[in-house]
Amino acid sequence: MPLLGVPLALIGLVALPALTAIYWLRTRFRRQEVSSLFLWSLVAQAHGGGRRATRLQTPLLWLLELLAILLLALAAAGPRIPRADRVIPVMVVLDDSFSMSAVQQDGQSVRDAGLDAIRQELSGLGPFVARFIVAGPEPALQEGSATRIADIDSAVGDWRCESTSSGIGAAVALAREVGGPDCRVLVISDHASTDVRTPDDELEDNQTAEDQASPGNESGGGGVTQAGRLRWRAVGEPGPNAAIVNAVRSTDTQRDQVLIEVANFSDKPYSVTLTLSAAAEAASQPDSQDTAPIGPTRVIDQRTLDLAAHETRRLRLVPPNKDEILIAQIDDDALAADNRVVLMPPSRDPLPVAVSIADPVLNKAVHAALQASGAAKIDPRHSKLSFTDRITPPLTISPSIGETNPAPNTTPGIEDGAPELARPWRVEFEIPQADAIDAYLGPFVIDYAHPLAAGLSLTGLVWAAPSAESGQPTVGRPIVSAGDTPLISERDLVGGTGGIGGAGGAKALRIRLRADRSTLLSSAAWPVLIANIIDWQRAELPGLSRVNARPGMPVRLNLATPIDHVSVTYHTLTGKASDEPPNRIDTHNGTAVLTSDRPGIYRVSAGDEIHRYTVNALSPEESDISHAVSLDGGLWNDERALRTDYRGLAWILGLLALGLLALHAWLQYRPSGPSPAIISEGTT
Repeated sequence: MPLLGVPLALIGLVALPALTAIYWLRTRFRRQEVSSLFLWSLVAQAHGGGRRATRLQTPLLWLLELLAILLLALAAAGPRIPRADRVIPVMVVLDDSFSMSAVQQDGQSVRDAGLDAIRQELSGLGPFVARFIVAGPEPALQEGSATRIADIDSAVGDWRCESTSSGIGAAVALAREVGGPDCRVLVISDHASTDVRTPDDELEDNQTAEDQASPGNESGGGGVTQAGRLRWRAVGEPGPNAAIVNAVRSTDTQRDQVLIEVANFSDKPYSVTLTLSAAAEAASQPDSQDTAPIGPTRVIDQRTLDLAAHETRRLRLVPPNKDEILIAQIDDDALAADNRVVLMPPSRDPLPVAVSIADPVLNKAVHAALQASGAAKIDPRHSKLSFTDRITPPLTISPSIGETNPAPNTTPGIEDGAPELARPWRVEFEIPQADAIDAYLGPFVIDYAHPLAAGLSLTGLVWAAPSAESGQPTVGRPIVSAGDTPLISERDLVGGTGGIGGAGGAKALRIRLRADRSTLLSSAAWPVLIANIIDWQRAELPGLSRVNARPGMPVRLNLATPIDHVSVTYHTLTGKASDEPPNRIDTHNGTAVLTSDRPGIYRVSAGDEIHRYTVNALSPEESDISHAVSLDGGLWNDERALRTDYRGLAWILGLLALGLLALHAWLQYRPSGPSPAIISEGTT
């Protein structure tokens, strides 16, 4: 605590030279001629006072007074010593973003510098127990703890510095919740934080806490009392870095394209070599976990990029084989995590569909939209999506509870009695007669949370639909409506179970439309609607929803054969197997949802099925290490810590000062010895 923060101690220290000056400034008496000296016999014993300085004398009384004032000044400063039985709880929050893996100029990684900072902070605390929280996208509390400096390396657990983001705020909140009101929080990162408190801020917060905790104030802030128990240690080092910040592979069935963006996070020009390689996907057995996911590679393109300061270069490349794994890599630099990306070949098989529409205008428009989508082909025998103008009535409940009367099968290529898994989705067009329609100009109500509404705009269109008196009863969930009139609705085709992929069952869409009286078919909204229908159905097919996922993006696996769980094995982007055990993910309704922010190649075993997908380190914020800093801020010893972890010594010093003052009084007022000799009158 600053000396100016304890004014009583400062006043006591000022009194020390003042007392010394009183004893030092002494003068002689002036010569006076008097007739008799018997009246001056007692005064002759005094030696103090006057205006002239004499040699400093150090009587015992002066020393006692000096020591008493010094003890009182020290007591006013509030000295404390650690309690003998104290064990300080510490929660350490570890920034897990991949920028912490950067190598500094001395050859040490930022992570290693963070471990040194932890040892430095904990070594001065005395007995402690430290627990660790890895701050990735979601904070993860580690199981182990450390009570000795030597235990820190083993207790940090899963701190690998491989995430593309770090939720330090959520991790600090978790640390306070787990550690309790008496814990101290230490944050290790490579960047500064606006939450770092200065000593003046700490004093202000502590005073606020005391005011809130005072009697009569029931709104006391439990969070404010911990404001001074946070230490932030930034151990980063700014430096230049080039990174691959974006990598996208096209899913077009006709052509394979790759978009790559390389950025220079430096104030100076930077030259890098970009190498694009191709590799076949390595075959593996379902029960083998260590098989490398990438086979032998070959270079298909290599070029040198001369990047200006803070420039981002965008490249479009066309690989020769669309069924191979693509690997893009730049030269090694201070941060290696963002120098390599792996792109798996996406599934490009067109969706087989069947079209059975009698209306010639609508039939032509559906065929044109399917061709424009590039993601579907006409294949009635193996269709997984059927466009028809024959309306299938919804399932009706029979008088016997639990029995249903299914509608007759009218799907081309599907025989009656076929298993539910073979039933395709249906898009049913309800086409009214010319004399029984209503035309709507809007406003149209669109459920934008539904996949069919992505990018769909109906502003300014004319939509002709059956009138309320002539149309068939609508069932299911409305997706597009004109007022209270549903135009597109969705329902479960087979009762909501056992559909393609097993996730949500086969669906039936009913579109109420008179083609020759509407402007929908000649607008951009029509191919968007058909493409959304195809994408929605493809997302329900067995397999992964995507094979090249961005960090934090969920990947859904629809199982062809329902099982209880899937096993996920992690490999690095170089194809190296990890020593971690496989992660078990439970399934629900035949679907497993996989989410990861950690860059790498993931191998998913689902019974006899093997699937792979990648997550690349694409985070411009983490790749930009030019803003990394090295600093420390925040205080640990707030008022609460002083009360709980230390014993005050002020009362002991006060008792010693009282003892000295008592001795001083005894010496000053003790009975005197023989009377002093009377001064002779002849003395001059």
